[in-house]
Amino acid sequence: TRAINLCVVGETSHISAVNAFIREHRNISPHWLRFHSFGSAGPAKRRQYWTPHNPSSTLNEEIFDACDGIIGLPLVDNSTTLPGGLVQAVTYGRPIVLYPEDARMYRRHLYHFFANESLSTSIEDMIKHLEPDYFERQPDCQVFIDNHLVDYHYFLLESFMALYPLPEIPDCNHDYLRFTFQIHRSERPFQRNRGLSWKEYALTAMLQKYQAGRTVNTVIWSHSDRPSEIHYEIRASCYCNDEHIMWLRNSTNAYCVFHESCDEFEKSPQALWLSPHHEQYVLPTLLPEFQYTRPRANETTVNFCAIGHPKRRNYDLVAHFLKTRKPKDVYFHNIGWGPQPEAMDGFGHLFSRYDEAEFLAFERMVYELCDVVMGLLTRNITPDYFDGPKKKQSGSMLQAIAYQRPMVLHEDLAEPYRAYLSDIETHNDEIESFAGAMDRTMKKLQKKTSQLR
Repeated sequence: TRAINLCVVGETSHISAVNAFIREHRNISPHWLRFHSFGSAGPAKRRQYWTPHNPSSTLNEEIFDACDGIIGLPLVDNSTTLPGGLVQAVTYGRPIVLYPEDARMYRRHLYHFFANESLSTSIEDMIKHLEPDYFERQPDCQVFIDNHLVDYHYFLLESFMALYPLPEIPDCNHDYLRFTFQIHRSERPFQRNRGLSWKEYALTAMLQKYQAGRTVNTVIWSHSDRPSEIHYEIRASCYCNDEHIMWLRNSTNAYCVFHESCDEFEKSPQALWLSPHHEQYVLPTLLPEFQYTRPRANETTVNFCAIGHPKRRNYDLVAHFLKTRKPKDVYFHNIGWGPQPEAMDGFGHLFSRYDEAEFLAFERMVYELCDVVMGLLTRNITPDYFDGPKKKQSGSMLQAIAYQRPMVLHEDLAEPYRAYLSDIETHNDEIESFAGAMDRTMKKLQKKTSQLR
C-alpha cells in the first residue's frame, strides 16, 4: 500500500499544529504517512514522521515529485506573504489544507482545498480524499520496551529493538513495529547523564538506522506517557522474582529479558536471556557505529581496556603481568565509573581511569581507544559470573563482540562466545596463567603490526 506524502513549504512557526494532528492520531504510521518540510529544519519532536529538504534551485521540482498534498501554513512574515505552498498547489493541482480566512481569499484559484476550523480535521479530510480507506488500515504494532526500574543497561536497548523475535499477532501489522522506550529518571548525576544522552542517541542516529520495519517512536520518562495501545511489552531488566513471574503469568503480551536463570520460563516464548548459556537468548551487540578519528597504522603502543566498575575487576592480574614481564609500549585503561584500583597504585604512568557518563562518548572511547579488551574476571573477585543461579554476563564481552576487538578472558567464560569474538586468549584463576595469555596476545599483535608496515 502506497504512502501518502504531505508537504509544508516555507519557514513557519505553525508547524507544531501538524504534530498536534500526529499526536491526536496515535495509530497513524510513519511508513504510510510522511510529512516533508521545505524551507525549515522541521520539528524537533516526532522526527520519525518528517523528512526535511534543504532549500535548493530545484525546490519546485522536488515539491512536484514528493507532495501528494500541501499543508498551507502561514509563514513567519504572515502579513505580507501567501500561505506556504499555495503557489505550488495552484501550479501543480495539488489539494491543500488552509486556515478558513486564507481559504476564503484564495478559493477560486485552487484545485481542491480543506479549511475546517480545526487544522487537524482538515488534514484528516485531505488524507481521506487522497486515500479513502487510509484510516481503515491495520495499525502498526506498538512495542513498549520498559527499562524504568534500573538506571543502567542502556547499551542493551538497541539490540532488543532490532533483534527480539516477537511472534505475530492478529491485532496489528507485524511488518511495521514502532518502539516506545521508557527509561529511568535517575537521581544519580552520572547515570542521569547516561540516560539523557542515550535518549538523544535513540531519537537521532538510532532512529535513522531503523527506518524499514522497526522504527523508534519516542523515549519517555513517566509511566503516564505510555502509549494508549500496546501490542507487546518487553521488560529489559527482569529477575526471577515474584513481581516478574506473576507479570508474565498474567499477561499474554508480556515479554522478559532475564538477567539470571529462571527455570519456569526457560522454554517459554515470553522469555529470553542475554547469553548463549541459555537455549533462548539474544546477544545484545548492536551499538553506535563509528569511524576511527585518530591515526593508528604507525602506533606501537597496545591499549588494553577493562570496561566496567574497577572493583569488579581483578587488577592483581595486571599488576603481576607488569611486574614480571616489564612490557614496553603498553597502556591500560579502565572505562567505567569507580575508584582507582589499589593494585595499580605503582603503575600510574601506565594506567588511566575514565568516568565518562555521556552514552555516545563512552562507546566512542571504547571503539577508538581499545586495541584489546580484558575481562579481568576471576572466581575470587566475581563469583556470580561463574556459578550459581545468576550467571551474570559481563558487558565487556558484548563491547568486544560489537567492535570486534581481541579479548583476554577467563577460560570458563570464553567457550560460548568463541563463535562471536574475532580473537580470544584465555586464562584460569592463576595470575601467571593471565600473564601467559597476555604474552600470547602481545605476540599476535606485534606480528600483525609488522605485517602492516
